[in-house]
Amino acid sequence: LTEKDNVLEFYNRRLRRLLPAYLATIFITSIIIAFVSIPSDANQSFNKFWFNIIGLSNIAFWFENTYFESESFKPFLHLWSLGVEMQFYLVAPFLLPFLRHKLVLTLLLVIGSLVISILFTSISPKTSFFMMPLRLWEFLVGALVAWYPLRLSSKLNQGWAETVGLAMLLGVIFLYPLKHESHNILYGHPGLAAFLVVTITAFLIAFKMDNEFVIKGFLGRIMSRLGDYSYSIYLIHFPIIILFNYQGFEGTRLGYEGITNAFTIILLTFILSFLMFNFVESLRSSKKFLKIIFIAFSGLIFLGLTLPSINNWRFSDKQLRIF
Repeated sequence: LTEKDNVLEFYNRRLRRLLPAYLATIFITSIIIAFVSIPSDANQSFNKFWFNIIGLSNIAFWFENTYFESESFKPFLHLWSLGVEMQFYLVAPFLLPFLRHKLVLTLLLVIGSLVISILFTSISPKTSFFMMPLRLWEFLVGALVAWYPLRLSSKLNQGWAETVGLAMLLGVIFLYPLKHESHNILYGHPGLAAFLVVTITAFLIAFKMDNEFVIKGFLGRIMSRLGDYSYSIYLIHFPIIILFNYQGFEGTRLGYEGITNAFTIILLTFILSFLMFNFVESLRSSKKFLKIIFIAFSGLIFLGLTLPSINNWRFSDKQLRIF
């Protein structure tokens, strides 16, 4: 993207890709929060409302606590990673062209960002987790994959490499013993586990795994379709889980209770992701895109100013004092 577009066109493409579904998620979820949650919970979300709509969710959560803390009500917690992504896009059209064809310099920057990230994990894990400069190494590994694809001597060797890589990746994801709030780089996050996941994934993509290993066959078509819907799924799934499990004063409740609840959460995610992908994400190609975004931001500003009052309106003065 940075190589075929000028800076303004790069920003235009990225904003068209991200904003419609992003703003719709904040808009709809915030309204639901106002009508289903108690003020002491709702206000925890509304206090970060302005950070959310300008892509600074990670900064707001860094001010407060860590990703793994669940006592607070955080239906938009997942937006931290999109905040990091948006902040990377601010520097990408300047940084990436500068690093192109400079392998040694890119590697030094990857190593430097990684070392600083690990050092901060041992001092302030939430800083290493939420701040874009300390996540820069992960983005730059992606740039290395795009610029320097790997080739093995034969398809047999490549097949073995892909199989081993995929097994290692699943092993790290499901078996590695992460410990919340740990300052130890072996068990904290980001630390060794993050490095392994990023590195193994990078090698799998660099081997052109998508062409030979996954996309063929029925399962491949399903995975490819999931990839198309992944942005909508990412935006929608977390608010659905939090609001479906909501209980006053109980913070961020993850997971599910019983198979019926799990099925309902998955079904809601499937339906709403389908609607988001087909009717909201598609707005990025609309000729009236700027008008749509202006209206969306105007609506969000109105919500930000009125939602606390709407939420309080549902309760008596006595209840508000108790809350």
